[in-house]
Amino acid sequence: MWYRSAQGLFGYMAVPLSESLYVWMLAIPVVSYILLGQWLGFAVTVVFFALAVGSSVIKLGDSHVAWEAASLNLAVCFISVAGLAHVYEVVRANTERQLRASALRDSLTGTFNRTGLNVRFDYYEEAAADVPAALGLILLDLDHFKRVNDTHGHHAGDRVLRRVARCIDTHIESGDTAGRLGGEEFVVLLPDRDLDQTRRVAERIRYAIASSHGRDKSRPIEITATLGVAVRHRGESLDTLLARADARLYCGKLNNRDQVVSAVPPDADPKHV
Repeated sequence: MWYRSAQGLFGYMAVPLSESLYVWMLAIPVVSYILLGQWLGFAVTVVFFALAVGSSVIKLGDSHVAWEAASLNLAVCFISVAGLAHVYEVVRANTERQLRASALRDSLTGTFNRTGLNVRFDYYEEAAADVPAALGLILLDLDHFKRVNDTHGHHAGDRVLRRVARCIDTHIESGDTAGRLGGEEFVVLLPDRDLDQTRRVAERIRYAIASSHGRDKSRPIEITATLGVAVRHRGESLDTLLARADARLYCGKLNNRDQVVSAVPPDADPKHV
């Protein structure tokens, strides 16, 4: 019995408080947090606590009560509920953060997916609204990647993609963004980089990929990449910037691959420029 336990722990009460009072003291706040969220749940908990105290006072009337013990009983219940609600809220918030983060990431490589790239691009754009800054972009496409999947299998292809992601991550800074558009295409966003700086980063990434050596059992897996680079014009969207980088990448694909292209030749096919 709730009130008998309370008597033993906190002191003698000539007229016991209703057992249901303690049950609701624990149940109502938890339900309120679950249904109403953190702030409304807290408000309902406070209101209910005040009503519970008032109800106890009315029921007890002029009876002889150890008020210190009664107050301690109510306080312990309230603190217990607050602790439970806080743990619940922390777990819920962490779960939401993890879900939001996973929605922006590519599950295979851990880099940003297309949605995450859009979010990061918007972030750079907002930052540049106050202090104008260049934004370099690298579009990377692995050369003959289909041959890797056909020869070594898709599991080996997945390992190659993860290896490429590590090569990219090794050669960019903490404020930069690496993402995978899908298949064998990767994108790197480089804030505060002009065309020459973007090209130098792309060259380091290209060399790292070509120098890395994977293996499928006893067979080596060698891979190269062609990269197109561009720098954002003021007011330019991510799609437009990607299209310009893609035109340069296409030129590299036509010219022996495994290279970085930062300018489109005058005689390039206009359909791809």
